[in-house]
Amino acid sequence: MPRNITRANGQRLCMLLIEDTASDVALAEELLQDSMPDYQWHVIDRPSLAQGLDVLAQMKFDMVLLDLDLRDTSGLETVVALRRAVPHLPIIIYSGTPDQFLLADAMANGARYCIQKGKTAPALVRTIIRSALTPPNTHEALHGAGEAES
Repeated sequence: MPRNITRANGQRLCMLLIEDTASDVALAEELLQDSMPDYQWHVIDRPSLAQGLDVLAQMKFDMVLLDLDLRDTSGLETVVALRRAVPHLPIIIYSGTPDQFLLADAMANGARYCIQKGKTAPALVRTIIRSALTPPNTHEALHGAGEAES
């Protein structure tokens, strides 16, 4: 069910949250409100990767917040399948797993960042989201020309 998370200065971002636990959906929405109160969020959540892929085919999103343990898939396979479907969309892992090797593998396979459920401070979430929304080569475009001349 689509929801607008509103604290407005006019900036609106559309996020797909693929998460199968209702309490974790609520936690993610609260974290977005706390970490980025100056943005207006349109969050659509889906409980499975298949349902997430369906809505990705129908709508445009700014990013995906992805749990790695879903009803229809789990682990690294989850991020690999999503990255294959949306090669350029920022994926942020939203997970409670303590498995740092899995999280590192997820990032090596297309996720941009990882947020630990209930453990990541709002200020860090704000930095993660802002960075995820910045195109990967923006820093190089801004600074690369000057460095090349040195």
